Amino acid sequence: MSGKEWEVFRRRGIPLIRWLVILILYFLGVLAYGEMQEPSGIPVFFSGEYPAHSRAAEILRREEELEDRAEVCFFQDCGIVTVSDVEYGRSSQVLLGGILGDGTVYDWRLRGFAPQDREGCVIDEGTAGDLFGVPDALGRKIQWGEKVYQVRLVLPWKHRVMLVHPTDGQSVYTRVYVRKKRGEAGSDTASRFLMRHGLSGNEAEEQVLKGTAEGSLWLLPSGMYLALFFYAVRMRRKGDFRIWTGISLMTAAFGFVLIWNSGGLPGDWIPGKWSDFQFWPDRLKTVTDQLKLRLMMPDSVMEAENTICAVKSMVLSLTAFFVYAFGKRTCAEEEKEV
Repeated sequence: MSGKEWEVFRRRGIPLIRWLVILILYFLGVLAYGEMQEPSGIPVFFSGEYPAHSRAAEILRREEELEDRAEVCFFQDCGIVTVSDVEYGRSSQVLLGGILGDGTVYDWRLRGFAPQDREGCVIDEGTAGDLFGVPDALGRKIQWGEKVYQVRLVLPWKHRVMLVHPTDGQSVYTRVYVRKKRGEAGSDTASRFLMRHGLSGNEAEEQVLKGTAEGSLWLLPSGMYLALFFYAVRMRRKGDFRIWTGISLMTAAFGFVLIWNSGGLPGDWIPGKWSDFQFWPDRLKTVTDQLKLRLMMPDSVMEAENTICAVKSMVLSLTAFFVYAFGKRTCAEEEKEV
């Protein structure tokens, strides 16, 4: 490649390749974000006291009698166990979990797994393949210890999981999933449920993780907007108002659409007094603590899948932003040299 050809490639080819990389990374980040599912319920991790099976069953019975009852699902973490195929003896290790209550609050895909079904179980496709050689394992039998369960559902989970309805009266539940009520903050629904039954726990809302991933996706558009804004300011100083007018109209239209779609700012992000300068640091600390709690606590299958998607989205979108920022810096240095 001659010096002239290299100069043309450096000025046109490299920026084109850079933009192609940016768009591909950002597009993949958007796809990963789009794969996140709406959580079925808010996970609440009990603190101080873990309710036993009898008490959890009594709480469910009392909730059924209430007019404004909460839809909940208690969860028991049984750890990693070895299960086997009753017919051929093939075995596999799975994460065993027990659920009591409405299973769709834990994961909406559990429709068809009746709460009163004590003989059935739900497994993932990977476990079905290990035990039976095929993912279509409905009706097949699985043995765990001295208990035998019949497969009711095989779900496309990405983790080796088996769910059952506990029958042991000595079972204890480490967390509960509470379905968010329409028009109400999820933390309020969970807190009211806990107070009503004398329980204590910590909520780990999924929206914190989703909001973090969404915020990372805004970095690249924000950086491009700021670059365009400063360029419009320079053009305005030179007497060219066309770009300035265009970006002003674009900003107004975008702000109107954003407010229209969101219905206004969330109430918990608006300070009671605008003179309360400590509100924003405290609010940021609250969100940070919720995110830490969300990442530290054990996940349900859906939460684990959403965590993977959120991390992929953040890594890809941040990489796209840094490639863009590096390109802008390189162009600025070249302009100075010229």
